[in-house]
Formats: sequence, C-alpha cells, structure tokens
Amino acid sequence: MRALADGDFRARLDGPYEGVMADLAEVFHQIVAREQHFATELTLVRREVVRQGRPDERLSPSPGQGSWAMSVQATNALIDALVIPAATATRVLDAVAGGDLTQRVDLHDGNRPLRGDLRRLGRAVNRMVGQPEHAQGRGHPA
Repeated sequence: MRALADGDFRARLDGPYEGVMADLAEVFHQIVAREQHFATELTLVRREVVRQGRPDERLSPSPGQGSWAMSVQATNALIDALVIPAATATRVLDAVAGGDLTQRVDLHDGNRPLRGDLRRLGRAVNRMVGQPEHAQGRGHPA
C-alpha cells in the first residue's frame, strides 16, 4: 500500500489470501488498476496533444464509476476548454489567410463567455479580422 501511496502503480499485494483479506486485496488491486489507467490515459493524451499536435485526443472512459468517471470527464472538459478556443482561432486565421474576412471567433463556450487569456485570444483575432489593414501592415505609418 505504501508503494501505491508513493505512485507505484505496479504495486500488488502478495497472496494468496482468504476471506476478508482476499476481498481487501481484490479491492486494492482494482484501485491500483484504475489509478494506473488514469495515469496511462493522461500520458497518452499529453503525447498526442502536445507532441503530435492532435488536439482532438481525449481520455478514454474510466473502468470505474463515480469520482473515477468524473475525473476523466473533468480532464476532458479541461482539455476542451483550452483547445477549442485555440482551434477556433486557428480556423478563423486560416479563413483570413484565404481572403475570407467574414469569420469570427465565438467568445462564448456554450452558455458561458470565454474568460481570461482565451477571451483575449478571441478578441484579438476578431479585431484583426475586423481591421484587415492592420493585419496586413498598411494601418501603420512607414
């Protein structure tokens, strides 16, 4: 149990056990497996999002319920909250590069407005699209 507490997800209880001890060992092993699943999923998603540039990657569902599943959902929601505004800004910038100045970044994520740096990103892109002469360098005196 101390190995698990220190983050060693290979930890297993030596057996064989009988009765209540066998039940406790089984539950311990389930907890270790779920922690290992979550850590493995985080590592895989980090690699795909950060190293491979695949912002659509998310954690697969947890083998557990309750807080196990909520942790996976919360992590995926966090990734969405960071990645979707950046992907939207990229889509708008791609449209601008192609000459389409009608696209805008939606400053709302569902029913909530974007906040902080994500809002700043969206507003900056929208200002650039709304003022193309500045984006092309013609709006500033030489």
